[in-house]
Amino acid sequence: MIGLFGYLAVGATALRRGPAAAALGAALAGAAGLFAGYLLVLQLAVIEAVCVWCVTSDAIAALLAVAAFWSATLAEAPRTPAAAA
Repeated sequence: MIGLFGYLAVGATALRRGPAAAALGAALAGAAGLFAGYLLVLQLAVIEAVCVWCVTSDAIAALLAVAAFWSATLAEAPRTPAAAA
């Protein structure tokens, strides 16, 4: 359930515009990526079993974090007016 709410929260920030929403989305996605890495370490080192569905979710969380950070950097970049031809 934590993952579902996390994905919904990141999705909600993606529907909003502005640097604050992008920063919040990046923070949430970054936390999800770190937590996914932690769970992957638990699978490999403690449980010694790997769940394919869990690894798929971990990969999606990592890709989502990269996309959210990229979006946040684009949202904060100053916009320059297009040069008139």
